[in-house]
Amino acid sequence: MQHKDVGTGSNHIIHNYQFADIAQRDQFVGTEADLLKVCLVLTPFSYYTLSSINPIKWEQFGGGTSESGNSEVIEVIRSNENPTITTNPCEKGILWVNYATNEIFVCIDNTYDNNIWKGNQKTIISKNKIYQYDILNDYTCIAFFQLDDNLIDMGGAFQISTYNADYEIGKMGKCLKMNYTNSKVELYSKMKSISFWAYFPDTLPNSLNYLFDCRGYGISYYINVDINLCIYSLVGATIYQDGVQMTGGAQLIKNQWVHIAINFNGEPSGVKLLNGYTQVNGMTNTKIDHIRCFNRVLNAQDITKLMEEV
Repeated sequence: MQHKDVGTGSNHIIHNYQFADIAQRDQFVGTEADLLKVCLVLTPFSYYTLSSINPIKWEQFGGGTSESGNSEVIEVIRSNENPTITTNPCEKGILWVNYATNEIFVCIDNTYDNNIWKGNQKTIISKNKIYQYDILNDYTCIAFFQLDDNLIDMGGAFQISTYNADYEIGKMGKCLKMNYTNSKVELYSKMKSISFWAYFPDTLPNSLNYLFDCRGYGISYYINVDINLCIYSLVGATIYQDGVQMTGGAQLIKNQWVHIAINFNGEPSGVKLLNGYTQVNGMTNTKIDHIRCFNRVLNAQDITKLMEEV
């Protein structure tokens, strides 16, 4: 590791790896333990943070080569303490180094007095309570969305989008509520199982509505429910409600938070949650909180541990 030599005024970005060029960097095969580690690429001179391992993705955050050919580096905030939510950097991507613990933090949200810092030793600085990312302690969690007023994946690998959904008080902190018949939550990446908390209303406005739908993501898996929230079709997956396996005709619990776990028979490359039977039919007034995706199927012990997180 290099460091900032204050005595000589020479600034260096702390980095974990060094590659000769981009091609050599792109041959690197990382693990979850490498997330947010920093590499220096010599040609062209620049620094990158490993933001995703599935797929491997590097984010450039500093350095570069000037027109004169001289190497440039960015300033690194140095401290013997962690950053706080009120550190207020001018932009996302700023680095903070805690020299007491050797942990490197990257600012992933620079909202004034409510910024979020993510460390490469799994420390997260946030106004809201931070729940454990690798909750099963086996590195199989590949995405985690707390949904506390943002769509940040605490693992950094997944992308998510919503349509006609707003934040409100949820099971743990904030959650997302589906407001209209065309509301949905959509995730884009491979997974073998998914876990989330849901709150279902008394009835739904349409005859058939999708709890989840993987069509369009390589595999035709889905579960739809009728207006009374009874499972109408269950294709390509096993679903558990509060730890109990559900079958066709079973009814989802209404008017209280329940834990939903879904094991896919294969590995879809994405999933739409709480959308609907058609483009304009959605699970209106349904809420969702704490979405986690995994690269293996969940067993009974896993589901119990996820339910005990509250």
